[in-house]
Order: sequence, then structure tokens, then C-alpha cells
Amino acid sequence: MILPTSLFGFSKSQVRSYIENLTQSFENLISKLDRERDLLTLENERLAKEIEKFKKNLSNLHIKDIEYYKAFIEDFFISEWEEYYSKKAQEVQIEYSKTLDELEKIKESIIQHIQYLEKYKEEILKRLYNLVDEIERFLDDDERLPAKKLQKDFYVDDELILPAGIVINHEVIESMREKGFLIEFLKHLAKEEEE
Repeated sequence: MILPTSLFGFSKSQVRSYIENLTQSFENLISKLDRERDLLTLENERLAKEIEKFKKNLSNLHIKDIEYYKAFIEDFFISEWEEYYSKKAQEVQIEYSKTLDELEKIKESIIQHIQYLEKYKEEILKRLYNLVDEIERFLDDDERLPAKKLQKDFYVDDELILPAGIVINHEVIESMREKGFLIEFLKHLAKEEEE
């Protein structure tokens, strides 16, 4: 099966690089979310240690009216902690939602590009198959073969491969196939046919 060496001016390596860049962006966003989660976990651990330390200090106090101090702490500290961590949780949730939205956009972009490439890959392959069929029919037509000549010089990377005027026959086609220029040569012939 003949496959195209490029898609719409973009080489396979360029398409692969583009998809790798999208994948890297996806991984960076996931890493950022993981770091935010780790920071919140560390902050919660620090708070747990502070609470344990505070409990230990309270247990060492020999005060009869310990309920008074407990009420004082609940009134002036617990509400502040709840407000602080509630705010932190909201910030993380907002960042998480933003990250999910960005990842969803990247996913949709990748899907659209893949669908675009698949669609035009099929069209290019269809055109190439049709061109190969036309060339094979042409080669089988002994009456047309002697009259078919290359109208313009055939270049690959600015290097002359075949000069104009050469008769296109089976040997020429096989030569192009062996040199790895068959697809480019068929495109050149198709362009000549259009002109």
C-alpha cells in the first residue's frame, strides 16, 4: 500500500511533535493539580500536629474551670480555622475545575485534529489509488504509451531527476519506485494532467 510522506504540508514528524506538545501540556496541568493537592495535605498535617500539641498542653494544665478555656478556644480559634480551610478548599476546587476545563479543551482539540487528519488522509489515499490506477491503465495501453512524454522537468529537493520530453514507460515507473520517488513522480504527472 502506498502511504503519503506528508499531510497537507506537514510532515509526520511535525504532526507527531504537535501531538506530543499537547500531551505534555496535559501532563503539566495534571502535575500542577497534584502539587496543589500535596500542599493542602501538608497543611492539614501541620494543623493536626498543632492541635495535638495544643491538646497536650491543655492536658498538662491543672485548672478546674477547663470548660471556660475550651469555650474560649471554640469561640475565637475554631471558627477562624474553619473559615481559613473552607477558603483554601474553595480555591483548590476552583483551580481543579479550571484544570479540568483546560484538559477537556485539549482533549477536544486533539480529537478534532485527529478527525481532520483522518478525513484528509482518506482523501489523499483515494486520489493516490486513482492515480495509480490511471498510470497502470496508461501503461497497459500500447497505443498511447509511445505518445506519452514528460511535459516538464521532474525535480526532487531542487535536484533534476527526469528531464522533460522523456517517454514514460514501465521502466521509468520501476526506476522511480526503486529510487523512492514514485509518489512524488505520480503527483508530478497528476499536476501535468490537470494543466
